Amino acid sequence: MNIDEITRLLTSRGITDDWEITSAFPLHPMKPIYRFKGDEHDYCVKVIKDNEKRALQRLVPLNLRHVQRFIAPSLLDKNVLVTEYLPHGTLSELNISPDLIREYAELQNTFNKKPYIDDLDLDIDENGFLRGDPVNGFYIKAIKPSFEIGYQNLKQSIAMHNPAFSDECRAIADYIMKHKEAISYEYATMPYAYLHNDFRVDNISDSDPQYIIDWGSCWGWGPFIFDVAPVLLNDKRNLQVYTKTSDICRESDSSQIHRWIVVAACARFIYRFRWNTPDLDIDETTRKGLDTIWARMYQYYTRILEEHLLSGDII
Repeated sequence: MNIDEITRLLTSRGITDDWEITSAFPLHPMKPIYRFKGDEHDYCVKVIKDNEKRALQRLVPLNLRHVQRFIAPSLLDKNVLVTEYLPHGTLSELNISPDLIREYAELQNTFNKKPYIDDLDLDIDENGFLRGDPVNGFYIKAIKPSFEIGYQNLKQSIAMHNPAFSDECRAIADYIMKHKEAISYEYATMPYAYLHNDFRVDNISDSDPQYIIDWGSCWGWGPFIFDVAPVLLNDKRNLQVYTKTSDICRESDSSQIHRWIVVAACARFIYRFRWNTPDLDIDETTRKGLDTIWARMYQYYTRILEEHLLSGDII
């Protein structure tokens, strides 16, 4: 869908202005996300895929505080999302609002009940938890090749660019790959819940209230604590909020919850590289950016996983 078609759609919903139209993400000019700025309105307009459309249409009736208000929700039927434009700030992993974490756990509780689960191809165990197929389920089939690809990408990035904290990241990756069978199985067979599937500070607005944005990676249900595992390992306050709110956690003992969190954080660590193919030809600005990303990887994943994995208290 091009700019002219989007403009006509907005006009058909009574949203008009003398628009100045720019890319909402100038560093990613190929992304179909635009800023429509006028005298009266300042909107972010995004062309979305069907999976994000379905996710957002599920969220609309819930009127959640930490999901941005949709402008003209009927436009979702046309695969167009319109929200108020928010400047892209930098949020610290330790500044994620406990209210946001609480609402996310409540959202998972809601979507793990009828009528949302009626048509899911998932089993329900004796505790009432949704579970994936441990042999033929999507996650058990997908995680092992993802681990292999992510691990190879990590090694290639280190060999080509030697970014910051590469030795520490490599040590954790080696440890995870050594125990990938156990990690893969426990990850894919833990209880399931609804997932944003790309829950990180880049997708949480630095605003009041904070909003979870970009539901483009949401495909429905999966290992329940995958999204928030690194947050919970980093932040004891949010760990307490989430475990007290989550129906799954309230029915489980603390040692099991801790193991699920570390296993999911291992999966997040490897998946982080699964979708980042190393670039052979990068300029100095990109190289500095790569160092920043790896430094955050170390602070956010590696440092906390060192404490839990290399001490031998988990796998």
